[in-house]
Amino acid sequence: MMNSAIRRAMALPMLCALVAACGRKAESAKASDPNTPAVVKLPPPILPSDTAKPDTMENHRAKVDATMSVLAREYSVLGAATVFGDRSMIASHFAPDAVLVTSDSSYMGNFAIANSLAALGTSNSLREFNHRSRRLQVADSTVVDSGTYTLISKRTGADSLVERGVYVASWRMHAPPLLWLITKEQLRPTVRRRKQP
Repeated sequence: MMNSAIRRAMALPMLCALVAACGRKAESAKASDPNTPAVVKLPPPILPSDTAKPDTMENHRAKVDATMSVLAREYSVLGAATVFGDRSMIASHFAPDAVLVTSDSSYMGNFAIANSLAALGTSNSLREFNHRSRRLQVADSTVVDSGTYTLISKRTGADSLVERGVYVASWRMHAPPLLWLITKEQLRPTVRRRKQP
């Protein structure tokens, strides 16, 4: 009797050991199966954008705010120079190889651009030329600025003519005295209407 009791008690652990041994053989057989896909574990790739500092840092915000302030001042002076037809002041805002593209023509060189904008100011009785920046991309000494512009012409005894549009301007900082100059600007009108006086 003792023998059968011992056999029964030993049967369960033996059965478990046997099942475990068979299971291990099946797993090793699966690993050596040529139809099983290989799994290679590699470290995740590191992209340049993963290591870049986020745009929300204080230094970046301060840099963008300073750039926006400088561009607002430069656009204000450029607008006033255009209204008054001051060719030398207009030319001082553009690089020597600058390009200005409008809806009907394009101008190359700062003096050609200055002549065209000064003529626009005097022939159309321009009263305002405003730029309003909407988006700014800063990379080293280059800034790409885009937004909306407004041209308001007013002749005595006539309705005002308002032209609104979008612009994209590329600015580049030049060597001392560290002047910001426009290298390319595109003006595309979207709305042109007459306004009652």
